Amino acid sequence: MNQLYHTIFFLIFILPVSYSQGTLITDSLYSNALDQYDYYQIYLPDGYDAEKAEGYQTIYFLHGSLNNHTTYGYIIPILDSLITNGLMEPTILVKPNGSQGPYGGSMYTNSTLNGNVEDWIIQDLIPYIDANYNTRDEKQFRTIMGHSMGANGAGRLALTYPGLFRAFASHSGTPDINLFDVFLDWVIYNAYSDDFPPYEYQPSGWPLFFFIASSGWSPNLSNEPYKVDLPVDEYGFPIDSILQVWSQFTEAQIVSENPDLEQLEIYFDCGIQDQFQFFPLNEGFKDTLDKYDIPHTFLSYDGLHSDKLIERFPISLQFLDSVMNAGFTNVNEVELLQKQIQLFPNPSSEPLTVQLQLAEKARVGIEILDLNGKKVKNLLSTSTFAKGEHQWTFQLTDLPTGTYIVQMNLNRKTIGKKWTKY
Repeated sequence: MNQLYHTIFFLIFILPVSYSQGTLITDSLYSNALDQYDYYQIYLPDGYDAEKAEGYQTIYFLHGSLNNHTTYGYIIPILDSLITNGLMEPTILVKPNGSQGPYGGSMYTNSTLNGNVEDWIIQDLIPYIDANYNTRDEKQFRTIMGHSMGANGAGRLALTYPGLFRAFASHSGTPDINLFDVFLDWVIYNAYSDDFPPYEYQPSGWPLFFFIASSGWSPNLSNEPYKVDLPVDEYGFPIDSILQVWSQFTEAQIVSENPDLEQLEIYFDCGIQDQFQFFPLNEGFKDTLDKYDIPHTFLSYDGLHSDKLIERFPISLQFLDSVMNAGFTNVNEVELLQKQIQLFPNPSSEPLTVQLQLAEKARVGIEILDLNGKKVKNLLSTSTFAKGEHQWTFQLTDLPTGTYIVQMNLNRKTIGKKWTKY
């Protein structure tokens, strides 16, 4: 994170934002690990009581690269809805900043280039949250999740510190890099399809992803000017020695070295059409878990790297909640509900049609939220509908162009899907 970015956020280091139910606060604290102030957001559920005897369970959410603690804001209305509808216990969500370093992502590791970001979370932030908010600070009531870079961070930290976390959830991560040369080939193709080697890699465009991962996994301050060891040579071939270093930071390698996991529940998913070619890396992690007979939940789905997160987050959040409360949400049931709902055309100008296939009689309500979680429009008041296919068409001429969440309340289950009006 550059100095200007630090300055801007230092000026607004406390910024409360009210939602329909809970409260989101942007705050900072001094990190001994980083030797500077750094930032986080914390969501407090509706009715948060600092004196409540039993305290609140906590989920830590780690963002992806080229993002920070303020992004992925749509997880807040999802969490709000799940809690409001009784599908989750009241929960504190903490979103730490992980964008330290020169390239827009830290990989959540201790790095000579990015700083001790792992220690910032484990040694500074978690103890601070437990000391200053009414959390249940036992392992049973602390979990971690993330997307992309944050997925790898969540899985690696949970596996590295099993005494701190009861479970982790990973979306579109890189948990096994045995097939990482597929990703390298994809970057080379997209960046240099009209060029010939030798290539000169710079931290921009598609090769930026090489630099982000290298800044956390293979920093080298003596390798000027970029201070990293890249995993690919100037002809586009992988450098096995660097990839071996990288593998030490992946979940599959950690499990292979220590397969005796104690009371750590695992959920991960990935889109089959992930454009970064991450799907095989998730299948590889599943194979590793199967090899050591480690229980887990792995879900694949039709989707890209990020386009289905509004649908995936309710599944992982309910999974983590169920683990902390000694029960298990039927994640396959939630998955099935997602498939029963269709929005078309999407994107569209006018009108919006919602189609729903009910396996049994159910109560259904439909509303539109903006990406900050505020209700924009009520489309269908909650009513009872019979088993079978139902379809509603809505004229939304008064709705400004933009991207929204079409939220369906279905028998006390809340399912959100992204829809764009142009």
